Amino acid sequence: MKCLANLVSNAPYNRLKLSLLTKVWNQIKPYIRHKDVNVRVSSLTLLGAIVSTHAPLPEVQLLLQQPCSSGLSNSNSATPHLSPPDWWKKAPAGPSLEETSVSSPKGSSEPCWLIRLCISTVILPKEDSCSGSDAGLAAGSTYEPSPMRLEALQVGGFISSSLKSLHLGLRGLIPCSLQVLALLARGYFSMTQVYLMELGEVICKCMGEADPSIQLHGAKLLEELGTGLIQQYKPESTVAPDQRIPVFLSGYSDCPRDKLEWWEEPRIFLSKAMLFLLPLKVLKDDGHVTHQKRLLLSAKSKINSVLVLRVGSPVMSWAAAFPVPPFQVVMFWTMMLNGPLPRALQNSEHPTLQASACDALSSILPEAFSNLPNDRQILCITVLLGLNDSKNRLVKAATSRALGVYVLFPCLRQDVIFVADTANAILMSLEDKSLNVRAKAAWSLGNLTDTLIVNMETPDPSFQEEFSGLLLLKMLRSAIEASKDKDKVKSNAVRALGNLLHFLQPSHVEKPTFAEIIEESIQALISTVLTEAAMKVRWNACYAMGNVFKNPALPLGTAPWTSQAYNALTSVVTSCKNFKVRIRSAAALSVPGKREQYGSVDQYARVWNALVTALQKSEDTTDFLEFKYCASLRTQICQALIHLLSLASASDLPCIKKNLELNGNMVQSYILQFLKSGAEGEDTGAPPSLQERDQMVKMALKHMGSVQAPTGDTARRAIMGFLEEILAVCFDSSGSQGVLPGLTNQ
Repeated sequence: MKCLANLVSNAPYNRLKLSLLTKVWNQIKPYIRHKDVNVRVSSLTLLGAIVSTHAPLPEVQLLLQQPCSSGLSNSNSATPHLSPPDWWKKAPAGPSLEETSVSSPKGSSEPCWLIRLCISTVILPKEDSCSGSDAGLAAGSTYEPSPMRLEALQVGGFISSSLKSLHLGLRGLIPCSLQVLALLARGYFSMTQVYLMELGEVICKCMGEADPSIQLHGAKLLEELGTGLIQQYKPESTVAPDQRIPVFLSGYSDCPRDKLEWWEEPRIFLSKAMLFLLPLKVLKDDGHVTHQKRLLLSAKSKINSVLVLRVGSPVMSWAAAFPVPPFQVVMFWTMMLNGPLPRALQNSEHPTLQASACDALSSILPEAFSNLPNDRQILCITVLLGLNDSKNRLVKAATSRALGVYVLFPCLRQDVIFVADTANAILMSLEDKSLNVRAKAAWSLGNLTDTLIVNMETPDPSFQEEFSGLLLLKMLRSAIEASKDKDKVKSNAVRALGNLLHFLQPSHVEKPTFAEIIEESIQALISTVLTEAAMKVRWNACYAMGNVFKNPALPLGTAPWTSQAYNALTSVVTSCKNFKVRIRSAAALSVPGKREQYGSVDQYARVWNALVTALQKSEDTTDFLEFKYCASLRTQICQALIHLLSLASASDLPCIKKNLELNGNMVQSYILQFLKSGAEGEDTGAPPSLQERDQMVKMALKHMGSVQAPTGDTARRAIMGFLEEILAVCFDSSGSQGVLPGLTNQ
């Protein structure tokens, strides 16, 4: 089974015959109830390898949905029998208190038997009969032997590369069941989400264990579940809104939280700190309701599916009873933060656990974070800022990354104090000796500067006014130094530089203390654009340069660095081997919105000529992989050329005319393609629509008509004729009739 698990993990299943995994699955399934714990561990290892193979696979999804009794009967079983789901999954959604009180969980189907098996293995006491492999356990132990429990947890937590370490037998270090659960959460979250609250209980139990390895894998499972929730709420998610786990439940706000009193039967797993988040069905408090309330409190056989709350009032009291509500993200994270997660974050004796807990904490859904109680929000922020001072590099790297996630949260990004505290923490980490810490810190600094740009675009100017100018200087200096570091650090350092230069206000630029640092920052970007670094670094540098050009407060066009910046970008757009970098440089060249920002006539001419040359060479590559970006490159260059035409002055026209005399047919053919085709702009966001492209050419033509050219000058007329012909050809090819709009007055 170990050999087969390795084979499954490394085989290119997408190239093999279908149903191979089904055959393996059916052969191995009976062994998960084997009396020898080592056999059960190996069978879970193999199942974990299967669920991690090219997930999600429809074939595996069907296997997971098999009836839980299929293939599991084994008289020699030594594992817990699969238990029915707990009350919050099984209780019917009856409308009345009476219906709820008499309901019992029966006849419901199990969405995924493997998840149930893993949960049972981790949580439930083992049977009285023990296998020989278990004989060495301490007397009185009521739970599955540690390796088997860990195997059950591992099933949902690790990728296939981690499965090799699961073959260490009874005392294996990596918990197999937790790994399987985490793998399922990663690849089959639509199934896993049904068990969200149960898995929350599993995580709390594991992180409350004395064994650090069990705590670690509980934290890994939490991270996978958090990541799955985030994926559901991303704008590009294909999950229908009604299929997502709700962030919070409507209805609970009708009841004043501070006046809730509750009774809690020990068999109900929900903690008191969570109860105020649950929605309440408020019932009028008459004699019948009071009687039912007392009946339910005394009926232990029914209490598993009912929770009774009462709101105190001097006039009347209200009773509320409800079946299991839909799961909600806020409830889940409240349980985590009220459980052992904070202790794990502060467990300095086990830094690996601390780092994993930081990763888990960074996987909280932003919408859920904003709905947590204030004390829980403060706890998260305080712990992360405190851990940033850790001497352990793993903890410091994880903390830096987590702060970079939190600074993007909508509910935190306008908090000047939090952003400033986070900036100081990140700048400290940028000076760490560990490359991994510096790389995480640089990524977080890039995110923090993204937040500055978002805040700058809001109507309220208070954030820009309150943010410290001295801190901005400090951030610029640190980013300049980081841009000289290894590529892992440099790529995000230049991103941060571009954002910071974009964020600078006129009040900053006017100060002498900023003049030198602005020059150094732009020189750092120019150097990175031209360097033979990784393509991601150069792409980010070109992107950053475009951000610099967006700031009208900077003296673009008159500053000495103007020609250097444009020359660097024109060099890249004509000669870089990577077409995505060329696309980004062409996009940067089309950012300035005023003619004077392009500098002198000679500088404008160099930009124009370079773009035409880049258009000529848009298919010149020896790398087959770059061909798929050819259309996008031409789209971006055509946009840049039309943009330059819409800003041209009378002094620029002779140069444009001369170039078009040599390359006019080529330029015209590509612009016509640009106007007619739906070529995507994969690397620069959503491309303009066909109507928008047509309007761009018309605006350039209108601008040319308004240029005051000297008497007898033929350049303006030639360029207008060039644009008119493009529009005429495009208009005729569309099959429209009548006069071409916009040309009758020319």
